[in-house]
Amino acid sequence: MNGENYNVLGEYKPYTIQGIPTKYKKDDLVTYKGKSYVATKAIREAIEPDVGEDFGWKSLDENRAIKFTTGTEAPHDPQSGDEWFDTINAILMKYIDDDDTTQWIEV
Repeated sequence: MNGENYNVLGEYKPYTIQGIPTKYKKDDLVTYKGKSYVATKAIREAIEPDVGEDFGWKSLDENRAIKFTTGTEAPHDPQSGDEWFDTINAILMKYIDDDDTTQWIEV
């Protein structure tokens, strides 16, 4: 993702199982409401990522041609260039369309 080293965590979770706000570190990458966000600083409160950079979250989907998804199954209706982090196998995949075939390839 543009040469950055993000810590891919999957879906945003505001609280732990114990009810304590989840702590996020700088460069933690989460998905929230179908979009990808990265923490720009340590976040120690339950602050939803879509509130913006003033609160420590930066959207990676703004002005981007690709969509980044995490999960156990490949996303439905992908577009060429989209990326999917397979959380079962811990593998980053990229969707390609080479005019003959469309497929997910390991990155």
